[in-house]
Amino acid sequence: MKDNFHLPARPTLDAFYERFGRRPARLFRAPGRINLRGMHVDTHGGFLNLMTHQREVTLAVAPTGTSKSILANAHPDFAEVTFDLAEEWSDMAGRGWWDAIASPEVAGRARARRSAPETAWSNYCIGAALRVAHIKNGLPAGGLL
Repeated sequence: MKDNFHLPARPTLDAFYERFGRRPARLFRAPGRINLRGMHVDTHGGFLNLMTHQREVTLAVAPTGTSKSILANAHPDFAEVTFDLAEEWSDMAGRGWWDAIASPEVAGRARARRSAPETAWSNYCIGAALRVAHIKNGLPAGGLL
């Protein structure tokens, strides 16, 4: 890969390389948006009136080769979090989604992360990984950096 190309998410990729070393990685970008008519109106038959703004989320990811994932946020106020998807999933397997996330084990771990402002952000990532595992009826191949 050339080091002199223009990439809006270049700071994310540079932070990834600094933390995890140079390795093949995938880069994802989700632009920020505002729905002027209210949240989730589309799920109630309403129309969306979206507008983008200058904020975005960018992710650089690479496989770990294990079921463990490391979440590192570029913002210094948010601590690095390591979680084991196999461990998180073990309390959910065979349950419906709502029953699984409301179980004392899963809800307790989420509550513990949420109680510390520096790790609360990781619940969004862990929740998304668990939802994918639930939809696929099993674990993905491995963790991510």
